[in-house]
Amino acid sequence: KSEFSWKNSSQGEIFLREVNGTLEWYSATSSAWETLLTGLSTTKIVRFAPAWNVTELIDILLFVNNSSILYEWSGGQGTYASSTSTTIVLNETLASGRWLTSGTRLIRVKDSGGTWREFTVTSQTASTFTVTEDPTAYTFAAGAIVVQSVRSNATTPASGFTNDVIKVFQNQAIIGSNTSQRLYVSSNISYTTYT
Repeated sequence: KSEFSWKNSSQGEIFLREVNGTLEWYSATSSAWETLLTGLSTTKIVRFAPAWNVTELIDILLFVNNSSILYEWSGGQGTYASSTSTTIVLNETLASGRWLTSGTRLIRVKDSGGTWREFTVTSQTASTFTVTEDPTAYTFAAGAIVVQSVRSNATTPASGFTNDVIKVFQNQAIIGSNTSQRLYVSSNISYTTYT
């Protein structure tokens, strides 16, 4: 029902689509559509809009889908090299991969059986993520896909407001609903601030 071609600030282009409540992106690593997020509405479309993140110094893809959640994705992608009980090492440097460096952040790695495993990142340097969960509990093939998880901002912009429409103008996110005449407009330095 939904598709988006994201030409991002890193001069890359990422293709996304939503199928039966699952958001997918086209991975150049696997040359296939890969699952990014599940649990979306199966009857409402996903709407997308990029906005600049003044902390990360990259554009972030914001999207809404008939809920009170404002979703955001950095587009971070890489490939698995190795792991210990507290780290995941990529083949690429983190500086080149659009990885989030602040706030709550999660990464996902596709294991040898095709199941996505999610890890909470506590810090990162060079090509290494320090994580709270134990990656050695799973089997990952060399070169397995690693991707930044989608961040969910619950009750943003407001509790009880259903986010159906999003646009960004002069770095202010404007969020509307199909069931309200009200529009919320964010700060131009924070797309999660609506005071």
